[in-house]
Order: sequence, then C-alpha cells, then structure tokens
Amino acid sequence: MVKQTDRQNRVVCLMVVMVAAALSVASPSRSCNTHCPDPYLNLPGHYVCCDQHPGKCFRRDKCPPHELNKGLRQTIKYCHYDPECALHEKCCYDVCIEAKVCKLPE
Repeated sequence: MVKQTDRQNRVVCLMVVMVAAALSVASPSRSCNTHCPDPYLNLPGHYVCCDQHPGKCFRRDKCPPHELNKGLRQTIKYCHYDPECALHEKCCYDVCIEAKVCKLPE
C-alpha cells in the first residue's frame, strides 16, 4: 500500500510542477504592453514581450559595396524584437547581413 501512495504523491507533485511551469511561461509579463508569439519556441500559447523601443529603423534597399566585403562583425546581436536589444537600440533588418540585428535607431 505504501508503494501505491508514493506513486500517487509523485504523480500529483509532477502535475503541480507542470501546471506552475505552464502558467509562468504562458502568463504575460506585467511590465510589458505588447506580447507576440515566441519565435524561438514557436509553440501555441508561448509569448514574449515585443514592445517597441523609441526611434525608427534606418532602411536601405541595397548593401553598399564597401560593406559587402566586411564579413560579419564580432558585435552583431541577432534579434526578433526590440526587447532583445539594449534600451537604446532597435531590432532592425540589415540588408547586408540579411537578418534582423540590434542597431542604433535613426
């Protein structure tokens, strides 16, 4: 009888942990105004903060020839949304790198 109770306790404990983890991941942050689907997990019900930082992304259609040959710099930080960048940066598409990276706004 002790083994059955021990097994039931483990199942209940596991269920409590799973529910707590699901609530903490799926619950939006209170300090965030805008939530978007999590691009890393790509699962329904998982969201991340995607509030916009001030400023606008600098847009250009072509990569200047002098930047094509530079290769990737050491300081590049790839991103999906502004909150992944420093507060003074925005997550912008870079035509030379062909990806979204953290950059200073216009």
